[in-house]
Amino acid sequence: MSMRRLATWLAALAVSTTALIAPTAVADDAPAWTSIFAGTQFDGAGWSACPDPIHVSVDSRAVDPARRSTLVKATKRALAMWNRGHVVTFAYGGEVPVAFDSATGVSRPADGVDRDRWIYFTVVTDRQKSGFDPFIVGLAGPIRVETTTHTILEASAAFRASYVNRVPLAQSTEVIAHELGHVIGLGHSRSRRDLMFGTLLGATDLGPGDRAGGWALLQPCRVVTADASA
Repeated sequence: MSMRRLATWLAALAVSTTALIAPTAVADDAPAWTSIFAGTQFDGAGWSACPDPIHVSVDSRAVDPARRSTLVKATKRALAMWNRGHVVTFAYGGEVPVAFDSATGVSRPADGVDRDRWIYFTVVTDRQKSGFDPFIVGLAGPIRVETTTHTILEASAAFRASYVNRVPLAQSTEVIAHELGHVIGLGHSRSRRDLMFGTLLGATDLGPGDRAGGWALLQPCRVVTADASA
């Protein structure tokens, strides 16, 4: 199996709290959603539509102890938001410690073990967040892709601790759900009706572009079976 590890482009896949995105001139019939890999060899990559869930774990060590339950609740609500509008199933995977690379924004499990169909969420301190500009609260994207099938196998997302530690549940849910869209394989939407618009606008559910893009990026579920002649 041929796989590619991805890292250096994560800085472009952030969500901002304030900086508005200028309108883009596109054809009237052009879809609002975009692929996170648009213009690259992985354009259109996505997760497989297999029935087993994609697990999402959290490393909450940088979160204030009193806020950790809020982070977990926001994560579960964000997963439920995508589960309502997407064919794959996301499941909460508990706490998994990660090693965060501040140069790339990528998080990997601290035990060094790759996990297929897994997403690693982490919260980073101000000293770790060199990849964040002053308005960016999260960075996310796939980190391991099977190159021959364009199937995403692993992804990560990092959130700014100073943001997670102070915002209300609804706002945490929105930013987590937005970054989950990036790890699904979506770039920023051109439509303000979509959760994946590049600025947080108070979305509480997926928009039409989010749903359309999520379905369009799904890869077939390929089941490996034993050779009948073996």
